[in-house]
Amino acid sequence: MIRPSIFPSNITCAYSTNEYGEVAPFREKGDGLQDQLSAITIRNRASFLHDVDLKNTQLVELQQLHTDKVVQVTTEHAGKGYVAIADAMVTDQKHVVLSVCTSDCLPVCMYDPIQGVIAVVHAGWRGVHGRIILKTIVKMTQTYGSQPKDILAWIGPAISGESYGFKKELFDTQDANRYFKQLGGITETKDMFYTDLKKVAQEQLLRAGVTSSHIEISDICTYENESFFSYRSGDRTNNMGIMVMN
Repeated sequence: MIRPSIFPSNITCAYSTNEYGEVAPFREKGDGLQDQLSAITIRNRASFLHDVDLKNTQLVELQQLHTDKVVQVTTEHAGKGYVAIADAMVTDQKHVVLSVCTSDCLPVCMYDPIQGVIAVVHAGWRGVHGRIILKTIVKMTQTYGSQPKDILAWIGPAISGESYGFKKELFDTQDANRYFKQLGGITETKDMFYTDLKKVAQEQLLRAGVTSSHIEISDICTYENESFFSYRSGDRTNNMGIMVMN
């Protein structure tokens, strides 16, 4: 598993590798449809939870559909399965485990040590373009009084800019690409363009007021590293889980 170094010891934050197998709350079909948990997935997830000293009854889970929706959750949502169609959540309550799953998309965790608020975000290109990371910070500030300068942020393992390439003729088909370019997240060659979602997310955090020294970015590329599932490399029904608890 992968753990960030930016959070203090009272924060549990872990991201699974494929050594655990499929541990995600759902299987992504490419169109966002959901499957029921298989017996194997349940066993794999139990193993991961055991290793980070957490319980399934503490988990809060979302039906992730690449939205820009952020929800506030409490202990009442723990262990209840999908609590909302959303891709980010925040809480200030103790012993609540926020969980999302990714497979090349960005997992972003945030913690405000002043107000005791945690947040977790699933952000693919749609979510990044939809400013879901920024909207999560707004949720933290409006709901709990967090100040962006106090927030610690971790951008976890995801596909790298070097591996997320597309044919050049596709560039102008997406408004998102023009936005990513404005934030320095597009590299162009004669025939290809490459999108660095980690770079765009970092720039979004900075523009929201998060201090640069408060941002940690994993250098792991899920496409290149064989220890991780990758949607782009063909893992269509396998996802990794990230969990954070205050």
